[in-house]
Amino acid sequence: MLGKLIIFLSISSTAYAGPSNIVRPCHYTNTVCLRENLAANSNCNPTVRGSIPGEYSIGRFPFETPYFNASYIDNNLIIRNHNKCVTSEFFYNVQADTLVLSIDCPFLEFDSH
Repeated sequence: MLGKLIIFLSISSTAYAGPSNIVRPCHYTNTVCLRENLAANSNCNPTVRGSIPGEYSIGRFPFETPYFNASYIDNNLIIRNHNKCVTSEFFYNVQADTLVLSIDCPFLEFDSH
């Protein structure tokens, strides 16, 4: 009898919790769905040709690190493997009216001269 009561209370508390504020319109690996959602909700152009280059450079890149009370400037910064980044999360937080798009870049390389 006690077991049935515990199961009933668990199910009741789950039902009482209410709907989730997180909406996942598609799986984060479905790039077609991601593209359509971004185009519909943020005025992105889904017909842009091309992709992220494997390597590109930035002539001057100032970088602030307030936690360490330091700043520095990279000259001729070369960024590599940006094209190997992957989407790791995609959802809407309805309560905060926020879209979360998380991208992981485990092979990203920086080179500065």
